[in-house]
Amino acid sequence: MLFNEKVKAVVDRFNTKFSADSSKFIFIIIEDAIYMVLLLISGFRVLNAPCCPSGENGQCVEDKTACQNRKEYVFSDEFHPTEAANQIIAITSYNASNINHLLHSTEFTGIPAIYTHSSSFSTSITCSLSPTSCTINFFNLTRDMQTSWLVLSVFLLAAINCMHGHGEPQVPCLFIFGDSQSDSGNNNDLPTSAKSNYKPYGIDFPEVPSGRFTNGRTAIDITSQLLGFEKFIPPYANIGGSDILKGVNYASGAAGIRIETGTHMGVDISLGLQLANHERIVSEIAIKLGGYEKAVKYLNKCLYYVNIGNNDYINNYFLPNLYPTSRIYSRERYAQVLIDQLSLHIQGLHDVGARKYIMVGAGLIGCTPNAIFTHNESSCVEEMNVAAFIFNDKLKALVDQFNTRFSSDSQFIFINSTFGALDSSLGFKVLDAPCCPSERNGQCVPNEVPCQNRKEYVFWDEFHTTEAANMIVAITSYNASNEAFTYPMDIQHLVDHSPLISSI
Repeated sequence: MLFNEKVKAVVDRFNTKFSADSSKFIFIIIEDAIYMVLLLISGFRVLNAPCCPSGENGQCVEDKTACQNRKEYVFSDEFHPTEAANQIIAITSYNASNINHLLHSTEFTGIPAIYTHSSSFSTSITCSLSPTSCTINFFNLTRDMQTSWLVLSVFLLAAINCMHGHGEPQVPCLFIFGDSQSDSGNNNDLPTSAKSNYKPYGIDFPEVPSGRFTNGRTAIDITSQLLGFEKFIPPYANIGGSDILKGVNYASGAAGIRIETGTHMGVDISLGLQLANHERIVSEIAIKLGGYEKAVKYLNKCLYYVNIGNNDYINNYFLPNLYPTSRIYSRERYAQVLIDQLSLHIQGLHDVGARKYIMVGAGLIGCTPNAIFTHNESSCVEEMNVAAFIFNDKLKALVDQFNTRFSSDSQFIFINSTFGALDSSLGFKVLDAPCCPSERNGQCVPNEVPCQNRKEYVFWDEFHTTEAANMIVAITSYNASNEAFTYPMDIQHLVDHSPLISSI
């Protein structure tokens, strides 16, 4: 980065010095965050390994067979990018002038059409580069701006030496709290119907179904890659042999803020129990680092991702035959009860060293295929979405409250997961039906064949989104300039925030 800044300064100096004789110098930066984002959405699957068998010098072993799926590899050998990656760099360098019109627009019409099949390319999709970063804000896409996802990916990738696969992640560790949107296997061995460790779940995920409630990666999986983690954060249920210093995923399918939420399906791990598990992990980290005080200083630097609350509506409040909450509380009062309980849990998390928080709001719970079907609606169920909006307003206010209260040492951000989540003008062709054949409980029928065009579906089963939709959420959460989506900053800026090192 220091070298690049000096090169850029030389370019400026030469453009001034030789301006009289029509000389022109330009600077091409290949370290921008945008390239990492584009890498992840453009079909590159292997970010930190070479395509060819490599020798001790890092170059290909002579006459050895290289990988067959070369377009999915960033690196050809241990140093050099593949032709596919080179193409990204070349095209982006050749035409990168006006992406600010797209990336910095304050208007929003929905999720970007990254996965459309239009063959036309809009020249407004280019990139304005800076020496340190490129803000990605995929807003204001209209029908005539839709492009093929493969072509768009060309403008979303280049900085090979910015890839964190060959370095340290942007934060030392990531701790994940939540429900089935983030669960990566914690429910696999629990006595519950809320589990997904069977096919076709994980059809696009490496190896076998892992317990993720989608076809591939979850939003937090992708976020962890954007943050530079080489491996996905392991589930608490399977941390044996894992490096807990990198983080732990405590999320549990069907879980909620309230302890009874989702229990009609069996056992789940509520937020309170997830925090109890985290306290045990903190104790283990203290042992590893040689003391509690050292552990706290280390944990101050980590990210804490909290994505929970949807089930407190879907699998509690809006199931009046099973739970009494809708008879006890108005929607307004229930949201406040949830926020009050969440606030206590977050304060407990703060007590054991958490300082950088990502608080994810409720989604458009009334627009899931299950909600539409069970309420006999032809479109989204308004009362469910209104409840989510009330919760989100209060969660955003809680973020403000905590940022004021803990301003000396902490930072909280709010992710609005309802913002422009569904729009018929986007590249997603199917917005209200699941990709996989579903059972009565809304989950995929075991071993049934899912849809082939998964990148065109928003929903994987009747509740959970596809990897394609998760990709959009992750990218815009990581790097977005519009506060209607991430407030008061995005994840990338949260990473850069430097709270005072505190003791507890």
